[in-house]
Amino acid sequence: MFKQLLVNEPWGTEREVVERYCSEAEKFGATAVIVNRLPDNFHPGLIEDPTNLYPKFFNWGPSLDMFFSTDLNREVWPEELLTRNRKALLRTCEIARKHGIKPMLLLGEPRYQPERFFRKNPHLRGPRVDNPNTSSVAYFAPCVSAPEVKAHYRELMMKMLRAIPDLEGMIFYNGDSGTGICHSEGLYAGPNGSRFCEGIPPGRKLLNFLTLLLDSAQAIQPDFKIWMYLYIHAKEREYVLEHSGANISLVAAGSFVGGSSFEDPFATVRYGDEIDQVGYEKAFEERLHMMRESMQKARRMGKVELEECTLPVEQWMMPLRTVPYPFQVIQIIEGLKSIGAENVLFYGAFNDPAVVPFEANRRILQLYRLHPDRTPEAIVRVLAEEWATAGHAEALTEAWRLCDRAYRLRPIWAWSFGYQRNFFPGPLVPDPFGLTVEERSYYYTAGEANKDRIPGSDFRNALRHDETTRDWMLDRYESHAIHFTNEALDLLREEIAKVGEGEVRACLIGQMRQIGAFAWWLRAQRNWLEAGRFFAPGTGTVKVERSMREIMDDEIENTERLRALADGHVEELFSDSWNPVYSFNADFMEALDKRIVLMKSHRDDAVNPCALPEQL
Repeated sequence: MFKQLLVNEPWGTEREVVERYCSEAEKFGATAVIVNRLPDNFHPGLIEDPTNLYPKFFNWGPSLDMFFSTDLNREVWPEELLTRNRKALLRTCEIARKHGIKPMLLLGEPRYQPERFFRKNPHLRGPRVDNPNTSSVAYFAPCVSAPEVKAHYRELMMKMLRAIPDLEGMIFYNGDSGTGICHSEGLYAGPNGSRFCEGIPPGRKLLNFLTLLLDSAQAIQPDFKIWMYLYIHAKEREYVLEHSGANISLVAAGSFVGGSSFEDPFATVRYGDEIDQVGYEKAFEERLHMMRESMQKARRMGKVELEECTLPVEQWMMPLRTVPYPFQVIQIIEGLKSIGAENVLFYGAFNDPAVVPFEANRRILQLYRLHPDRTPEAIVRVLAEEWATAGHAEALTEAWRLCDRAYRLRPIWAWSFGYQRNFFPGPLVPDPFGLTVEERSYYYTAGEANKDRIPGSDFRNALRHDETTRDWMLDRYESHAIHFTNEALDLLREEIAKVGEGEVRACLIGQMRQIGAFAWWLRAQRNWLEAGRFFAPGTGTVKVERSMREIMDDEIENTERLRALADGHVEELFSDSWNPVYSFNADFMEALDKRIVLMKSHRDDAVNPCALPEQL
């Protein structure tokens, strides 16, 4: 089952892109695909508050009211918009069915409603559902215990099933991206909500809501199922699991952070600089054990669970489209097989082959399906020969092995890198907030400005680490991650020199570009982390090895290398589809030029460190 459907790409019509996506998914053996998406890569709530960043999260798992309306919300969103969204939904279902793939939903509910809804229906105001650390505006969802809201959701769900009577089910989340149940402990703003339902435990309210959705769907599709995703408070999720029937189950997870991130770098989130003593293999087995326990809990209750992983490509390397780590991919899928996983939810992403024709992670999973009994080495070799012929397969395999090692051994110091425009394409300068409005205008919007005014939101606090840990991470970048990508690039350059024009050369150059973009990303992360010694020093002795000016010069050179690499290949290497919160592809090359000029002009500025969060 695949979650990620990216169709807002520039390569063909919407129908052509969805067709290629489903064709690739069929080669994976996908049985279902998430179909509810918005043709525009933003929720219309952004139009209500265009200077606030938070509405950009509302399009994750678009809600039922983005496709249908009832008498309760008839005037909230334009019917023309809902019709357009609904047509895109039905076209996607049609194409999926043609490839033998069933439609599914990824649904976040109950979703926020604009204030004009609550001015008309003040008695229906439910919990505050934004994240006060990210949003400059308070947003509220309706109280799902109110009779009018229950009737509203019952009608919406039945309209969805009448439109798509073969829906397999839905993956449901609550408590994130503008969704929430009254008085839930998982709300970012803390437990809050309507006085009407405050006597009902939040777990019971969630169970009542999911039961209503399930009953409404099963009136049309008796086998419809609901799988609860991780973004639900643990106690409430457990309550629903224990008190519901067989068709309300869970997405099983094995993770140290977020979703089921079995990839090796996520082991450092738990173990940090002790990971070499613990061992990556042990950390991997720990996460498999967590997954197995979650699976067994559901099965003991007679439920069918989904087992989540972030294949084919994990999505936290924004803005990179893809990085080849085929050996790690095979390890993860074999690990899931070893614990009896049967319904795997691929919660990562893969790219349109028209945009990225040679994507190793995508193709290696398709080949694994054809050759499940071969060794990882043998399957990777099959792919190398398919793309580069036997004459160049050895070099390509080795380049992938080196990139795979770089990927696995990189440290993780923040989720926010590549997720905030302040880091990139924003410049690495001694005083980011001392820049003029004109200087920052190429990347800095009113939304970023409003977020930065929220106390404690200085993006540079992500750079604050214990200094011993920082020293370890910096060394890890240099001696492992960056080192191995450089070796892979050298190897590919040598091999490319031996090849004439044709598909083999195109493949090798494509892999060199992908790994080169990854090398840039690693170097940029390293430079920002080292600059944190000046911006946000942590506990322990700060070991200054380079001045801020020297770090900036390195990042200037790094950006210039990226500019040369990306020229003419921006869409192939970088995607704003994975990260609609901070998109910038339209002006990518111009942004790089301005970033370089800005860093050069501020090389000698004084450093302005960020305040500790408790000092704000």
